[in-house]
Amino acid sequence: GEYGGKIVLEWVVHALCGKARTEIDYDIPYRDASAGGPGGTVELTAGHGAICMTQSFRTERDSMGELQVPSEALWGAQTQRALENFPVSGRPMPRAFIGALGLVKQAAARANARLGLLESTLAAAIEAAAAEVAEGRHDAHFPLDVFQTGSGTSTNMNANEVIATLAARRLGNPVHPNDHVNMGQSSNDVIPTTIHVSATLAVRRDLAPALEQLCGTIAAKERELGAQVKTGRT
Repeated sequence: GEYGGKIVLEWVVHALCGKARTEIDYDIPYRDASAGGPGGTVELTAGHGAICMTQSFRTERDSMGELQVPSEALWGAQTQRALENFPVSGRPMPRAFIGALGLVKQAAARANARLGLLESTLAAAIEAAAAEVAEGRHDAHFPLDVFQTGSGTSTNMNANEVIATLAARRLGNPVHPNDHVNMGQSSNDVIPTTIHVSATLAVRRDLAPALEQLCGTIAAKERELGAQVKTGRT
């Protein structure tokens, strides 16, 4: 039948409020399509902007049946199913991970185009959509809990569905989350690759500059205090 709930997500909403951590009230629309209930409300409020998803729903279908998805949501049936099945901690995937996932999808589309597996116009639309995800322009459409099914399949499909929706809008034609966006990929390789990419970018963008600054600060202190006599001890 019908059940509902509310969780407060701590979100890094890069697109809406820079790198500030923001609390987002998230009313999840738990609703069984077969029950024909009135549904719930989804409301995302983030810093200087807001994305509100209210009583308007669309019907999405997957191999397990029909689901009611908020009309404004870029995700589809598999994301919605995971959203309802895994409301564990209220903590979404980190921004760095979602950004790296967008880069992986962008690279996969480019590779599939070069191999002649994706038509060039379709591949370009997927690349452009994935780039928007990498930039953080659609973070509010990645609502899934960090604690989810084992291999990260839910978040992989979340990305596939969001990118497919964005690419379809560019093309004016349907784009399939699995057959097109996820072509030649599996959660078992996408998720580990994304972890490696996000870690590498974090080292390059954050850790290495911080260590360089630390080294410079220590060197400056060495020059400043090198002549000072101090009692040594172990």
